[in-house]
Amino acid sequence: MTDTPMVRAPGVIAAYGGNGTNRGGAGSIYTKTNSAINGQVVISNGGQAGTNTPIGGITGDLIIADSAVATTSFPQTIANLIVAANGLLVATALRCLAPERSG
Repeated sequence: MTDTPMVRAPGVIAAYGGNGTNRGGAGSIYTKTNSAINGQVVISNGGQAGTNTPIGGITGDLIIADSAVATTSFPQTIANLIVAANGLLVATALRCLAPERSG
């Protein structure tokens, strides 16, 4: 089996919870460039309220936005965390480390 490079078509990548009486949890998208050490996970619900989205095993960057509610019940090692407008992270087991400072 050989690796074939992925050709990106122009446009927007999106994943949202499904419609219905009770909207589903936020969608998640994982992206990583070939040269990056870690990838990036974006959890977004397109501005619609929905149920929680459990997270686990994320070692790269995490972005939570657009009415997404991400939950974890055990410690995570996340390279960079962004909780954007209307995003929420619910962590029942939390261990914070000070960010590294350069210089």
